[in-house]
Amino acid sequence: MEKKIAANEQLFRDYPVWKSIAMLAVPSLLSILVMIFYNMADTFFIAQLGIQQSNRRKPYAVLLSVY
Repeated sequence: MEKKIAANEQLFRDYPVWKSIAMLAVPSLLSILVMIFYNMADTFFIAQLGIQQSNRRKPYAVLLSVY
């Protein structure tokens, strides 16, 4: 545990600020991209339900337009 804390402290102590921010931002960006692709796939499969199931899609369409 102390080793991990020391590595985090070293990140902020020894590296330039912008490099530290970039190193911390990469995992966040990857998780956001995964979430976007998941939501796009979900939207595609809901769209495949068809016209007869349009009552199920209405609440989802409202939420998707808010997002």
